[in-house]
Amino acid sequence: MDNIKELLELTNIPNLENCNLKLIQEFHDEFLGKYLFIYKLSNGLELKIRFYTENLPHLLGIHKVVKDRKIKKLYQGKKGYEGIVDGRITIDNLKNLDNQLKDEDKQLAAITTKITCFHLIPKLLDECNVVKFYPERVKGRCTLKSEFILFHEELGVRLHLGVLKDTENSTIYVPETFIVKGQRDRDRTRLTEKQEFKSVVEREKIFISDIINEK
Repeated sequence: MDNIKELLELTNIPNLENCNLKLIQEFHDEFLGKYLFIYKLSNGLELKIRFYTENLPHLLGIHKVVKDRKIKKLYQGKKGYEGIVDGRITIDNLKNLDNQLKDEDKQLAAITTKITCFHLIPKLLDECNVVKFYPERVKGRCTLKSEFILFHEELGVRLHLGVLKDTENSTIYVPETFIVKGQRDRDRTRLTEKQEFKSVVEREKIFISDIINEK
């Protein structure tokens, strides 16, 4: 994969070795960050979702391979995004960090699908189902704070995007988590079963620049 258009049109899930975080960042900025995604639900609610640059490191889970708190800050939020942009944070860099950890602390394997399946998020947004999410209904311990979860089956995996309000009084939702479950995962429906299904009656995406120019 040499450019973001090839990544968008990819019809398989690549190996981690074939992924490039800088390319994923450019993909995120072009196909996610430029838009406001709007879902009109059957109960009359408009679910408006925006992807900010500082959300990208968390969606990829790159901070999880870092144990040192001082270093971890460089893999989160705006600093983590900038680290991907300037080439400081790469797949090789994540591998090196993970190799320094004890076996019980290693996290790279756990976040691999977040990276290798990131190119499927536009497909998820185009075709997703939506549930109103209640963490207390999830079997076992659940730390998610998402108010809604968008989910979709693609290429044999189940994609989940959890979103919550940007701020308490905001009408804009931002991604909290991107979770991928394979066919063999016993808990692949854990986040959507027993939740409150919401029918999507209309979907729309608008250029952020158009919204700004209207003001």
